[in-house]
Amino acid sequence: MAEAERRYQTILKESPDHVNALHYLGVLLHQRGNNERAAQSLDRALSLAPDDTACWSNRGLVAAALGDLPYSVECYERALALDSAFANARNNLSIALQKQGRFDESIEQHESLLAQDLDFIDARSNLGAMLASAKRYDEALATYRDVLRRNPDIFKAHFGADNALRELKRFDEAIASLHRALALKPDHFEANINLGTTLGLFRKFVEAEVQYRWALTLRDDPQIHVCVGAAIGSQGRFEEEPYYRHALTLAPDHADAQHNLALLQLRRGNYKERLGAARSALALEQIQAVERSRCAGMARGIAAKQDAVGRRRAGAWRYDTTRVLHTGTFERTRECTRSTNDTPQSIGDVQSVVAAGAG
Repeated sequence: MAEAERRYQTILKESPDHVNALHYLGVLLHQRGNNERAAQSLDRALSLAPDDTACWSNRGLVAAALGDLPYSVECYERALALDSAFANARNNLSIALQKQGRFDESIEQHESLLAQDLDFIDARSNLGAMLASAKRYDEALATYRDVLRRNPDIFKAHFGADNALRELKRFDEAIASLHRALALKPDHFEANINLGTTLGLFRKFVEAEVQYRWALTLRDDPQIHVCVGAAIGSQGRFEEEPYYRHALTLAPDHADAQHNLALLQLRRGNYKERLGAARSALALEQIQAVERSRCAGMARGIAAKQDAVGRRRAGAWRYDTTRVLHTGTFERTRECTRSTNDTPQSIGDVQSVVAAGAG
């Protein structure tokens, strides 16, 4: 890539208005994450060749990368005005619309695209993601399964189907879908998290713990430490504290870690009466930490339980101290990974134009 950039720069020193060199240099800069310079190079190319459809499409990619979605849409529309059959531009237009929350328009663009090319697998997978984003989970699932009938080895179709199945509460099928996805990409971090989360929501806590532990070998993530602790606590074991503590070492304001640690202190306090005051004090510290991290709703829930202990005589409050089902942690982890599942992929003419050279 560095050699290609040098080649384009050399051409532009000799011919500053060389359209292809400006275009391909812009694409290379976009690939390297230098989108401001990419935009400048592509804008210069378009000022010289305003009818270049691929250049308009790639300018749309750069605009999206810079967060300018309205201009991204405009660029793709300019490309399609020049060539209505330009599949990549229509795919990317659909994605830009989806990112703006214009789901119906986005889905309409993808349906138009698939009417042109039924076998455009990437576009069909993206349509599934868009339907899921619009909370049309039955349709999303049908779309992903259509992809898999055409090619059973499409990872993102298995991965996306899991999301739709979880939302439809079909957890056993979601687990099976994730196992198929992980057979294709065993070290995919988000897929491993999703499997642990789905197992947790399905109340298979031992298996969820194993899966989250494996995810931690891939990345030392504070939310996954919390999930390991939540899976342990949901089994009725009092062994989760080190995981919450470690999560707070990595992220001191981590709300789930603070919340679950507070619940653990209350469980211990209720379980051993003579330590109740000390444990409640520790719990109060955790509640205050939760409040500081703007999770007042969680804090109020914990405080209410603590007040109930104080108001009633010892032993009168029948709180299950042996187990807390941390389904809230699993639900919030699902929310964190849902955006990954529901993110359609833009398709550029990047590889083709770079390989073509600037001639």
